Amino acid sequence: DEGMVAVLLQANPDANRREMEMIRSSIVAMRDEENRLREQRRQKYDASVRRTGELFAAGIVSQFVLLLLLCVVFLRDASYRARAARQIEATNASRAAILATTGNGIYQLDREGRLVYLNPAGERLLGYEQNEIRGRNMHDLIHSRTPQGESRPAETCPLQAVLRNWVP
Repeated sequence: DEGMVAVLLQANPDANRREMEMIRSSIVAMRDEENRLREQRRQKYDASVRRTGELFAAGIVSQFVLLLLLCVVFLRDASYRARAARQIEATNASRAAILATTGNGIYQLDREGRLVYLNPAGERLLGYEQNEIRGRNMHDLIHSRTPQGESRPAETCPLQAVLRNWVP
């Protein structure tokens, strides 16, 4: 039967032409659909490329803004630190001048009662230079005896009580 249809198609030129027209129109429709799909894909691709470019540009801009913000914070912090350092230096210079020129003996102890600082008047009063006794326990140096010359244990020493309780 198939062979007969084929023979009839060849024998009947009008049927052949109609068949060819159907085939041509199907091919044209397929090409049109393929072109339409290709155009859709190209538009999606272009949109994707554009979106990627926009995201990349936004990333670069945001990194630049963050870097700029970091620089501003760093510069503000650096200027604050420099100003604070100058103030500390001025305060220390003033304190050192006051401590060096006062006639009263002044010393500074750490929490364990060891000497950290002794001014020149204190050196004269105690009879020691600061570098000789720095780090030594002041109770052992000057508070180990009462004014009457009796031995005073550290537990009853008023200086040690101040260091323990932080109450003068």
